[in-house]
Amino acid sequence: MVREKGDRGGRASDGGSVVKPAAILFDLDDTILNCEGGDYRKLWMQSVEDHIHLFGELSADALYQEIRQVAREFWSDADRHRWGRLEIQASRQQLVVAAASNLNHANDEAAVQLADHYHERREFNVVPFEGAIETLDHLHRSSTKTALITNGASQIQRMKIDKYELDQYFDMVLIEGEFGRGKPDPAVYTHLVSELGVSAEDSWIVGDNLEWEVRVPQQLGFHAIWNDFLDRGLPAGSDVVPDRIVNSIHELIDPHGPGAR
Repeated sequence: MVREKGDRGGRASDGGSVVKPAAILFDLDDTILNCEGGDYRKLWMQSVEDHIHLFGELSADALYQEIRQVAREFWSDADRHRWGRLEIQASRQQLVVAAASNLNHANDEAAVQLADHYHERREFNVVPFEGAIETLDHLHRSSTKTALITNGASQIQRMKIDKYELDQYFDMVLIEGEFGRGKPDPAVYTHLVSELGVSAEDSWIVGDNLEWEVRVPQQLGFHAIWNDFLDRGLPAGSDVVPDRIVNSIHELIDPHGPGAR
């Protein structure tokens, strides 16, 4: 599925034909790499169900719903969000400990065990989306410059990159935990295009986060492509309008490839 918003950077005005970008910036998780189909609510619920016996008479649904509520509050704060991204395992442990305590079933050992189970599945059961490696290889062999821009701690993100030898497909790799700043700080986007020797107006950025890969990059002049990998469409009431929507990055080189609708 490919849907266009209209002419901005990276598009031609004569009939809407695609103008080749000077560079493409790629997100990593849920854009190149897929974990458990991206259904993290289901993954949380499975982890809760596998460990609920450790919490006495507490029901799995009650604990799951409380974890979601605590998580919403935790991630709503920008400073906590950044700390949590860089200390992701500890933050997940903190969420479950707090949720169980809120329900008067405090059991820190069990909570950490549950959180670690989710963490292991979320971070280590990742595989490239169908067509992703082919797409990166195709672009690497062309004259289009490419960069990987990913938030999170260096150790975890490097592990994923090294597992599939993704380094070879990019002119630059920027990891929040190594650079010291992450999306949506404008400095990370401007740093990459500066180092690549291109302008934002001549570049594309692709990712699944509407704030990090669409709203802020558009303000800087990028042609922003939203990877709607779950094919759910824009959230109701969203004021973010991507320049293009795809279900798979393979659509960047083949509009009829994996993910196309």
